[in-house]
Amino acid sequence: MVNAMEVKAQVKLPERYWNCLIRISDQNVDLLRNDQTLTEIMREVVEPYLSKMPFAFKGTIVRPGENINRIRIVYVDRHSSEIHNAITPNDRLSDQMKSGISSRHDPFLEGIGEDFTDRLLHHSSVPKPTTA
Repeated sequence: MVNAMEVKAQVKLPERYWNCLIRISDQNVDLLRNDQTLTEIMREVVEPYLSKMPFAFKGTIVRPGENINRIRIVYVDRHSSEIHNAITPNDRLSDQMKSGISSRHDPFLEGIGEDFTDRLLHHSSVPKPTTA
């Protein structure tokens, strides 16, 4: 198995504006970290996940393979507050009514960010290098 640092070393990924969402099986709330660096995401989420080691995320112990209902890692090209300000109130209201989400979920909305979950956690495909 390829480890997280090998994945990061294979390609040049942007360092800023990474977002992670984890839903724990017995909780009905999404745990979110927005606007993280790639280094933070790799160290605090990807590495322990790949090692199947428990890790703390937003004050909750996450146990890979046991209590994760959903996990997503998304890259966006700007700070989440800029995304929030760019989304029209009608679009946000429509999305919130459909899914019950808050503005902290903005980076995870369809068409906003690029989902790297499979590439970082499951290695289904290697990320393409960025030019920036």
